Amino acid sequence: MPELHQYSAITTPLGLLMHLSIPAHLVLSVTRRIPLGYIGVVTFFERPVFSSEKEGPVFVPLGTHQLRVLPRKQREIEIPGPPDKIWRGEIDLLPEGKLPAFRVTHAETDNPTTMSTLSLVEYKIPLDKDGKVDQEKIDFLRSDRYTAEYEMRAKYRLTDAGDFHRNFDGIPEFEQIAEDAIKGTMQTILPTLTIGTTIENLGKISEALATNLRTKIADRNQGTPIGVKIEDVEIKTVTLSHSLNTSMMLRIQARYDRQTKITSSKAEAESALLIGNAKAVVEAAPYREQAKLWQELPQAQVAFTIDAMRDAVSASKPVVMTSLGGTQTSDLAGALMALVGQTIANNPPNQQP
Repeated sequence: MPELHQYSAITTPLGLLMHLSIPAHLVLSVTRRIPLGYIGVVTFFERPVFSSEKEGPVFVPLGTHQLRVLPRKQREIEIPGPPDKIWRGEIDLLPEGKLPAFRVTHAETDNPTTMSTLSLVEYKIPLDKDGKVDQEKIDFLRSDRYTAEYEMRAKYRLTDAGDFHRNFDGIPEFEQIAEDAIKGTMQTILPTLTIGTTIENLGKISEALATNLRTKIADRNQGTPIGVKIEDVEIKTVTLSHSLNTSMMLRIQARYDRQTKITSSKAEAESALLIGNAKAVVEAAPYREQAKLWQELPQAQVAFTIDAMRDAVSASKPVVMTSLGGTQTSDLAGALMALVGQTIANNPPNQQP
């Protein structure tokens, strides 16, 4: 009679109810589907019990189990946010719905430890052909403490919905953790570098951001699988802040003004020299012509002298010589006429045919 005993055991009200509940649960359960391009995980009271990396039908017991789906394709995190959402003005005037720009103040000199750890290349001040700082180039990226605005992009892909669900409370939480980690690394590295060296090494710094992000997420989850793969982190935009733009503008304007003054001064000096030379040439021309005429016609010099004396006498005031007698006056006039006559005798005019 053992068979009847076993049979009668399950025919008790409680046993019968338990056996009937199993097919009833199966009947009431539903079949869900993981859409194309997604991965899924079936949870039992929020605890992952089954995950699938393939799209298709999934059996989900009703009431006790749930199906959660996550996108399979690569996703991006824009930091600090989409470009059209970034507010570049003063933080006190931040409009509603906008995100503050991510700003970093750089050092005046590069930190040797940071340079060595990341194997960075030092920014070299542009030099001219004489080996001096080329003032027309961006030499101020080397030696001034400036603030710049940065935009970054992190790319990741979900690999296992179960592991991801076990470690993170959805995609928003993971993206916030990743953003905070990237910003923290930026705030650690960049303030030890000049802005010139940073721009010179954007690729290497981006690699360091990706490595540090992977490490921080792994450490946060104590090395357990996290169900997500960090593909890449890159610094996509560097925007010089208003203060740096203003400084650049002022420096360039100062250099322009200085060069303009130098050029203007040179021009004025050359102009004065040219005007002076021209004036001297003009003023000297009659004398050169006169000398040439005197050389060709010596008697012209005598005529010029007589005319000059006549003009000088006529333009002068009368002279009264009270100390000379009549004879002495006659002697003086005679001596003057004798001198003129001797000059004419020594330079006779050309005889005309």
